[in-house]
Amino acid sequence: PFESARVAIPRAMPELRLCDTSEAASPDAVPLLRCSVPLLSSEAELWPRNEWGQIPLTRSKKMFEAIAWLLDRLELPPVLQDWAALSAEPALKRWLMGGSPCEKSAPSMPKLQWTTAVRGKVEAKEDPVQAGAYEQQLKQRPAPFVVQRRADVAGDNSHEKCVEKGGAAPLAGSLVISANPMSLAMRALATLPLSGVAERTQLSWRLVHHSEARPTLAPLRLSSNKHDSAAEQPLHFRPFDGRRKGLSVYPLRIEQLRSLHWMLLQEDEEVEPFWEEEVAEAVLPALSWRLEARARMPRLVRGGVLADEVGYGKTAITIALIDSTVREPRVPPPPLRADGFIPLKATLVLAPSHLIKQWPNEVLKFTGGALKTITISTMADLNRLTIKEMQAADVVVVAITLLRNDLYFSRLANIAGGAALPSKTSLRHFQQAYGETVSRLHEQTARLQKGDLKAVRDAVQAGQKHRSEVRHAAATVSSLGTTANRLQGYAVAHKGKKATYAAEKKASKKDEEVRVDDAKTVDEDDAMDEDDAVSDEPPVKQAKKSSGSASSKIVAKKGAKSKVEPKYSKSESISDESDNDDDFVRSSDDEYMSESVSDVDTPKGKKQPLKKATKKAGQTKKAAESKKEAKKAAES
Repeated sequence: PFESARVAIPRAMPELRLCDTSEAASPDAVPLLRCSVPLLSSEAELWPRNEWGQIPLTRSKKMFEAIAWLLDRLELPPVLQDWAALSAEPALKRWLMGGSPCEKSAPSMPKLQWTTAVRGKVEAKEDPVQAGAYEQQLKQRPAPFVVQRRADVAGDNSHEKCVEKGGAAPLAGSLVISANPMSLAMRALATLPLSGVAERTQLSWRLVHHSEARPTLAPLRLSSNKHDSAAEQPLHFRPFDGRRKGLSVYPLRIEQLRSLHWMLLQEDEEVEPFWEEEVAEAVLPALSWRLEARARMPRLVRGGVLADEVGYGKTAITIALIDSTVREPRVPPPPLRADGFIPLKATLVLAPSHLIKQWPNEVLKFTGGALKTITISTMADLNRLTIKEMQAADVVVVAITLLRNDLYFSRLANIAGGAALPSKTSLRHFQQAYGETVSRLHEQTARLQKGDLKAVRDAVQAGQKHRSEVRHAAATVSSLGTTANRLQGYAVAHKGKKATYAAEKKASKKDEEVRVDDAKTVDEDDAMDEDDAVSDEPPVKQAKKSSGSASSKIVAKKGAKSKVEPKYSKSESISDESDNDDDFVRSSDDEYMSESVSDVDTPKGKKQPLKKATKKAGQTKKAAESKKEAKKAAES
C-alpha cells in the first residue's frame, strides 16, 4: 500500500550554480523528488533490479501508465513554485562575447549561404556540414526531466509485513524525478538579443502545474493624465530677446502642458527600465509538471506614443519637448561604438513627404526662430549638407520616402565600402547585409574622426571594385542562360556518336532548306523586277516602288530567328570612370541601375526598335504578293 511509501522533497529552493568554465560542459540534472514504495511481484517485473533504469520521456506512455497508481499520489513540492535565481557567470561571459552560452544546451546555428534560385529569387541555405552537426547536437541536448527507477530487496519490517499480506517477494521500488533548469536557462539566454546593459541579465527557474486551459487576463484599461501635474511653458514658447519680428507668441494650453509633463518623465535619465524576457519551458505530462527557465535583461527605453486626437496640438507638444530638453551632443550608449558615430545635438524627425514642409514652418512659428531646422527630402538635399551644418542644427526633418529609396541604400553601401545591398523582397537577406553595411559604416566614421581620409577613400574604392566584379560575374552567368539550358547543352555534348551524328545531320538539313528558300525568294524577286521593267501597268509601278531590296526580306527573316544581345560596353566604361572619380557619394551602382537595353544596334549604327524590322519585313512580303498579282494580270 501507498501508506508505507516514503517521499522526500527539498525543504528550501536549491541554489544552482554553473561553475564549469568549459564551453562544452553539460549542466547536470538536480533531484527534486525521491520516493520509496513496496512492490508486488507483478509490479516488480517492470522495474530494473539493483540498478537505476531511466524511463525515456519520448516513448514512455505505457511505462508511466503502469506506475500511474504511484504518480497520481505525488504532489508538486510547494517550495519549487516560486522563481529562484540561477548563477552562470562563465556562460554569461561567453554570451556577452557574441557566442553561445553553452554548446551542449544551446548549440550555435549553422551559417547561412545566399544563393540565387529561379527567376533571380535569393534564398538562404544553411551550410550542409554545419547543419548536420547542428541537428545532431539538438538531439543530444540534456533532457529537461530525468525519471529513474529501480527495485531492491526490502529490509524494513513494515515492508516485510506488507509483503506477507500481499503474498509477494519482499521488494521495494525507488523512484527519482530530476530536472535540469540550467540547460533550459541556456536555451532562453541564447535567444535573447544583446543590449548595452546585457551584463545585468538575470537567470531564474521554477516548477509549476501545467494546464492546457488559456489563462484569464485582466481587461485592458486606458489610463488618463487628467490628474497629472502641468509642466512649465518652454523657454521659447514665451516672449524672449532675439525673437523674430512679426512672429506672435503661442503658449501651450493647460492640457497640452500636462501631456508635456508626461513626455518629460518618459525622457528622464532615471526612468524605470523595461525588462525583456525569454522563457524556455518543458512539460512532464505524466505528472502535469512544467519546468520554466527565464532570462531577463533590462532595456533602457525612453520616449512613448503621443496619441491625442486630431487638432489637439501634437506637433506643438513635440516641438515643446524638443525646446524643453537639453540640446547637447551625446555619446551613444554601449554596445554601440563611441567612435563609430558623430554626435549631434539635433532631434531627428521622420515625416511623410506631404508634411515635410509643414514641420519647419511649425518650428519657426512656435519657437520664434530660436531653433535651426534642416529639411532633407531628396538625395540631392543630403549631398549638399556638410557635417558642420548638421552639427549646428537643432531639428533635422527627413522624408520617410528617402529612407526607403534604393538610391539611398546604394549610396550607403558605397560610402561604407561594402557589397551592394540586395533587394528588400528577401527581408532576411537584406537585414543581414544591412547589418554588415552598418558595421562597415562605423569603421569608416572612426577613420574620419581620426582624420585618416586616405583609408576612407581606399575602403570606398575597394568596395566599388568588388561591386564591379560582382556585376560582371553576374552578367557572365546570365549570358550562360538558365541552369536547365546549361544542363541540356551538357547532355547534348555528351551523347553518343550516333545521336550526335543524327543531330548534326538534322541541323545541316534545316540550314539547307533555309538556303534554298532564300535562293527561291531572290529568284522570284529578280523575275518580278524583269517583268516590271517591260510592263506599263500602274499596279506594277506601285509594286516596284514598294519592293525595295530583296535582301531586306532575308535579313528580316534571319534576324527574327537570332537573339539580339544587349551591349553594355559603353555603359560599363562610364560606370568604371564614375567609380574612379567617386567623391564618397557618387557610385557606379546608380548608373548601372539606370542602364537601358530597350534598343538594339542596326548595321547603319542607328538604334531602332526591333518592331520596325518586323514591320518592314511584312511590307516587303506584301509587295512581293502584289508583284505576283501584276504578273498574272500581264500574262492574261
